[in-house]
Amino acid sequence: MANNKSVNPKQMTLAAWIKTSYMDDKWRRIFDKSYTQGYALSIAGDFGKNQSQRGLLSLEMGPGNHFMLTRKKVADGQWPSGGGHL
Repeated sequence: MANNKSVNPKQMTLAAWIKTSYMDDKWRRIFDKSYTQGYALSIAGDFGKNQSQRGLLSLEMGPGNHFMLTRKKVADGQWPSGGGHL
């Protein structure tokens, strides 16, 4: 989607159903609106040489670099169950 003011709201909700077991060193974007100036929801890859983040869900927001990770891996080959939050 092209950059447009309509996708820069003051408040928003992001939701995605994710089913993958694929984990590697790449950051797999689910939503990406420039993580340094907007927001990005991703399945985490490696951060430097740290592989402990692989398969975690990441939310990055800018400007600046506000960064959050889930504690539970989402790249587990399963659909989410029970309507719970990560």
